[in-house]
Amino acid sequence: MSSSFVGWLAVIVMVLAARTATAQGNQTPVPQAVLHADSVLDLATLEREVVARNPSLAAMHAAVREARARVGVEGALENPMVDVMVAPQSFGRPEPAGYRIDVDQPIPWFGTRGLRREAAAAEADASQASFETARLDLIREARAAFYDDYHYDQVRRTLLDQLELVRQSRQVALSRYAAGTSAQQDVLDADVDIAMLEHQTVAAGRSQALVETRLRSLLHLDALTPLPSPPDTVPIPETLDAVRLVARADTTTRPELRVALASMRAAQARIDLARRERLPEPALGVVYDQMQVDPDMRWSVRASLALPIAPGRRASAQHEAEAQLEGARARHDAANDAIQRAVADAATEFSESLHELEVIHDGLLPATERALASARARYESGKLDFTNVLAAARARAAARLEFHRVLGDANQARADLERALGGPRPTEEVP
Repeated sequence: MSSSFVGWLAVIVMVLAARTATAQGNQTPVPQAVLHADSVLDLATLEREVVARNPSLAAMHAAVREARARVGVEGALENPMVDVMVAPQSFGRPEPAGYRIDVDQPIPWFGTRGLRREAAAAEADASQASFETARLDLIREARAAFYDDYHYDQVRRTLLDQLELVRQSRQVALSRYAAGTSAQQDVLDADVDIAMLEHQTVAAGRSQALVETRLRSLLHLDALTPLPSPPDTVPIPETLDAVRLVARADTTTRPELRVALASMRAAQARIDLARRERLPEPALGVVYDQMQVDPDMRWSVRASLALPIAPGRRASAQHEAEAQLEGARARHDAANDAIQRAVADAATEFSESLHELEVIHDGLLPATERALASARARYESGKLDFTNVLAAARARAAARLEFHRVLGDANQARADLERALGGPRPTEEVP
């Protein structure tokens, strides 16, 4: 093996190694988590992390880039064809060797490449809109998990608080029983409530653990990765939020509609392209024939036409595009109907949640607190049965649980309304 060949081989290996290292260096790193276990879970941070780390969304984003790159491919000219012909027996003679070189370049009719680019660009727009739809759905799913995590955490806290209250009441009942001023049944009733509350607390913890599993899946985290604690409270939405959301929204910009509109543009371009491709496709060529005796005859220019002698193929392509256009129109109308229905349902749900939240917060919660305080005071003074104290404690716990449930539902209903209107809005956009 010659030294020059070894040298060239070493150069090739070094170039390939450099390209491999560059490709590995250009790979997008997996984003690191910024959710610390010793912190409080923040909704905005959660949304950003979910969008940044979700592998399904990353795959769709890669598909968008692929579709964008395809636009240039569709609008480019076909590769030229080079044809080389030699006369083997002419080699070794005193005369020049005989050979011929043909170069042909297909040149589509004016506008054909533009239609191909237009169809590919519309398909890329549809891919982009599908990505945005999936992104908004992912944000909505993250919000649902966030509010579920808050809800079950508040359920567990409320049950623990209720458990402590019943245990204190049991101590009072036990003291009164020891003093002979109440029956043993009061202590037994308290024991029953304590057992039920302990069971409900465990069930709430299990439900919260399932929600945290959802959060880890959305964040693309290991099953044992600790998560931040849910917040102590979430905002109480304002009554006018629904009106503001609807007033500033434009459902015509919904990505679901843009998918259908882009598909319609792509199908129309495919229809026009199928009609254009029924025409003969020209090609220009240059020929150099060394075997020509006369030097002036060695160079020549030629033109050719590719005859579309299979009309059934072109007609089928046009029929296919027409069917795609019809389907895209139907999907657009169906998506528009679904959007209007979703907006109406979400607005109604949001309004009802706010009304229910107001009733519980301003009426039910204070009433149950006053009733429990009165029942405990009257029991300790011997003017009321212990069962009334337990009933008042249960009523207060039920009111608190209902408040946190409705508060989570109201925030989720607001998120659903915003999603139905095509949110989040630009001022609240998640990067």
